[in-house]
Amino acid sequence: MKTSLIAVMMAVVLIVVSASIWYLGYRTSTFFGCRWWIPTLVYLMIMVAISGVMTFSMSGHDGSMGGHLLVASANILLGVLMMLLMSSLAVEIVGVVVKMSPKVFGIVVCVLTTILTATALSLAAMPKIKRVETQMTGLSHSVEIVQLSDIHLGHFRGSKHLEDLVDKVLATNAEACVITGDLFDSRYNYSPQTIEPLRRLTNRIPTLFVNGNHDIYTDDRGIKEALRGVGVVVLENEVTEIGGVQIVGLNYMSGEANSFMHSAPRPNETVDNTLPTIPFDRERPTILLHHNPVGCDAAERAGIDLYLAGHTHGGQLFPVTLYNDIMFEYNRGAYQLGGMKIYVSVGSGTFSMPMRLGTRSEITLHRLIPTK
Repeated sequence: MKTSLIAVMMAVVLIVVSASIWYLGYRTSTFFGCRWWIPTLVYLMIMVAISGVMTFSMSGHDGSMGGHLLVASANILLGVLMMLLMSSLAVEIVGVVVKMSPKVFGIVVCVLTTILTATALSLAAMPKIKRVETQMTGLSHSVEIVQLSDIHLGHFRGSKHLEDLVDKVLATNAEACVITGDLFDSRYNYSPQTIEPLRRLTNRIPTLFVNGNHDIYTDDRGIKEALRGVGVVVLENEVTEIGGVQIVGLNYMSGEANSFMHSAPRPNETVDNTLPTIPFDRERPTILLHHNPVGCDAAERAGIDLYLAGHTHGGQLFPVTLYNDIMFEYNRGAYQLGGMKIYVSVGSGTFSMPMRLGTRSEITLHRLIPTK
């Protein structure tokens, strides 16, 4: 991703956030009958505090109960504020036609905010099974593989969530399961016991894993060791085979040289220069696992048939979904690039806020069938 585009988008985000704070402050002042700058200052202070907590959570010091309560509260508050903003704007539009007093406006906004918040929590908490059928040249029979991605065990999800995911994966009767990164996103709930439910999965079907950026923030080496301990195959720039399909797994890395990738541990290691070093047969059906859908042109040139990724969350919450469509060339769902198919999961969990709107957490069941 070009740094110039990132700079422009960050500037746009700053402008939008500033305008949103002013708007919420103004609307709140009309409801309470106070000066506009008082609630605006309160909202500004809340956002600054939330930003500080987010920075703290990325430092790896949020594993204590106190840190957990602080981070969880900040994330929920941020989610509610986003619902409040969208509710206010929606009622503002309705108010063009239906006139209402500031008091009525405020009451309607509060009711709508509550409904949206409950909906967003529900869409995040209950992953759906999404079935995707993909034709692959060279297959002798159909193969079904489940993809989990961006589970984000931590402040809002632990072993119970993982247990539920395992139950749903096993119910599909798939031949294998792949996890495309970001298993953890916090040191809270980070322990071997949290991932113990995966042992039941690995006892039944092969389960593969590639790391994501949040695994690196948390404890990349420790997570990989714990996964191997419950029988998960961790792929680190390696290839394995399942059901006659080669599966290449890459560490979290940049796509090409000179491309920007936040937290990529080895700047010189890219999809472009790593794939040619991995000994897989370019004439046989091959799947690539990599957390972030980058280096797609390089993957297609290398002979990859299907690229499975996550990372983007599809934007997770409207209107961030619109922002993501601009920021990511491959944001969510299925794409075609030359002879290669790409699938980007929106994730089986959530980052930051435990909410979704405009997306829904998913467990992706890929049915690979021979090309007709």
